[in-house]
Amino acid sequence: MTVNIGRTAYQVVNSFSLLSGVSEGAQVLSGGSLRVSGLADHVVVERGGTAYVSGIVKRLEVSGAANISGQVTSIFLRDGGRVAIEGIVGDILGDGTAVLEAGSVIGGHLTEVTQEVAY
Repeated sequence: MTVNIGRTAYQVVNSFSLLSGVSEGAQVLSGGSLRVSGLADHVVVERGGTAYVSGIVKRLEVSGAANISGQVTSIFLRDGGRVAIEGIVGDILGDGTAVLEAGSVIGGHLTEVTQEVAY
């Protein structure tokens, strides 16, 4: 058995990339797509980029689009960014739109009915 004790360096993504294990995070450029299945400190999704979070992200900044089925501590929506949330999120701030799916948890509160919220 091999145990990964290191952290992957911060990446710049312009096509498709997968972050698994422990990572500093990534910046997703326009046309890029990132899937996070491990733990990432900081992910930035630029306009035209997409991120899919099934793992854990501490800080997620979104100008493009993101789908969250995992856990995110803080989401910062920038420049009209859009997120769809099925998982657990600590807080959402900024200027954009979030679709909160029924069953998601935002700030410790269960979302009873799917709703779209502008921030």
